[in-house]
Amino acid sequence: MVPSSGFVVRSRREVILGPVHIDMRSNEERFVGMRYFPHSRPVEGTIQADYALSFCNLNVDGPWSRQEILKEQDESYRAKKFAAGYYITDHYGAPANIVTRGTHYWIFGTDFELILWPYVIKLLLTLYSFERELLHLKAASIAWNGAGTLLVGRGGSGKTVLMTQLCRQGAQFFSNTHSLIQEHHILPVPTAMRVRNDSLFAPIIAERKLPMGIKRDEYLADPLTDLGWLGGTTARLKNIFLLDYRGPDTRDIREMDREVLLNYMEQFSLPLNVYGIKEDILDHLGGDVAAFSLQMNRMREQLHTLVERCNGYYVSCDATDPGNLREIQELL
Repeated sequence: MVPSSGFVVRSRREVILGPVHIDMRSNEERFVGMRYFPHSRPVEGTIQADYALSFCNLNVDGPWSRQEILKEQDESYRAKKFAAGYYITDHYGAPANIVTRGTHYWIFGTDFELILWPYVIKLLLTLYSFERELLHLKAASIAWNGAGTLLVGRGGSGKTVLMTQLCRQGAQFFSNTHSLIQEHHILPVPTAMRVRNDSLFAPIIAERKLPMGIKRDEYLADPLTDLGWLGGTTARLKNIFLLDYRGPDTRDIREMDREVLLNYMEQFSLPLNVYGIKEDILDHLGGDVAAFSLQMNRMREQLHTLVERCNGYYVSCDATDPGNLREIQELL
């Protein structure tokens, strides 16, 4: 049994990530994790959610039995890492514990901000895509005149700048981080967007009094309400832009070799690679390496088909330059 005796739900919302619905609960009065999900609503009674998340702050209520929690903790790779204070990639903190019961995930700890967005959401979106044979990608996504476009690239490659320029010109916003693809169509996964206090966003940060994100130089903005962008429902994919900003004096906008684009996206867009959650997926599959191989093959085949059907472009330029922006818009 989950060591939940004494867990009092003080904040609870249904988080809506496009097609994915999450029943998110905490014993904290104001659960800070909610600020990452502007598309959420209060919950009363029972709801039909795909997943449930219960965050138990061990500094609230209690006393909590560490021995009982450790006894019930998952026997997974990630559970052992959490217990040692290592969450994922470069995120570290106080020891935490994961207890999984079907689609209900219990997380016991003292600070959840470095756990929820960096790890849990990435895992759940990937599991959801597995179960429904969707393709989950680390990619921003927009639609221009009804045609969908993915923006891929490593951190600092210019995705946010280009997306901002296009959405200010009337493009529909779908996602800034996670994109779900179903039968060559984008399913919007809108969440709060991390913006920096630079010339592009400083006025909005000051005007809207945006909250700070995980990193000190980042703030959280709702693209629809804070930035005033247009939302969308779905769009058929037409383009993939690989962003690779190399400074204001660089201007390189051209069609890409599809094999180069595919190899890049396998490493920088597939969640198992870019987020480092292959151990989690293998544990979820009960350690079945054959089932893991099937999932990997399915993802690769879907990605290969996606790249083959889309126009692929390499974009390395200053997207705030009107001439560069016009050339990009013509490709859309």
